[in-house]
Amino acid sequence: MLETTLPATLAPETIRAAASLFDLEVQRSERLPGYADTNLLLMCEDGRRYVLKMSPPGVDAAILEAQAAMLDHVAARRPHLPVPLFLRSREKRPIASLRTDDTERHFRVVPYLDGCLYADFRPHSAHLRRSLGRFLGELDASLVDFDTPALHRYLEWDPAQAADAATVTHHITDDEQRRQIDRIFDNFARDVQPRLQDLRHSIIHCDANDYNILAATDERGAPSIAGLIDFGDAVHSA
Repeated sequence: MLETTLPATLAPETIRAAASLFDLEVQRSERLPGYADTNLLLMCEDGRRYVLKMSPPGVDAAILEAQAAMLDHVAARRPHLPVPLFLRSREKRPIASLRTDDTERHFRVVPYLDGCLYADFRPHSAHLRRSLGRFLGELDASLVDFDTPALHRYLEWDPAQAADAATVTHHITDDEQRRQIDRIFDNFARDVQPRLQDLRHSIIHCDANDYNILAATDERGAPSIAGLIDFGDAVHSA
């Protein structure tokens, strides 16, 4: 499991230095939530808003570049899908590196997407749920002909690796709940896992949860999906 300690904030000079790698003039910044990355909302002099993402130490730059290529591919195949494309640096690359706290860190910048987290948006109407299904279906369809070696990797969140979580069910203190979950894992190992190799595989987002999906009300007053963020768990899977 990935374990990381995120800094409480970044020094102003680090933020300015990182933003300058992408030719951004930052007026102010705010900390945003994040699991592995340190995320900052950048408000620029020209009124545009971006998210500056700093990876934890040791992250492979090839994986970040693969995410950028994945997003570019989605934009080429489905340009109407709101996804956060990587801004290019002064060197025309999707990532830029900077030493901070005596450690080299990789930085990326993506546009800030407007919208409300799906977890907080109400109501979750049938129309909104259909919008979500269409969005994810189009996203998967756009990636059918995309591949990159960097995303052929082991990832604990990969649904094809679900059986690995069976090793930690002993942490469940409720005996009946633990037995029920153990039965689910037994069924997965017996009925699902042997068939995974016969299924179609492609690169998937792998983390379209309620806190990575954005929703909003469109110009007609209808709720719809406004974007999908955090492609950090993208992986080749069934």
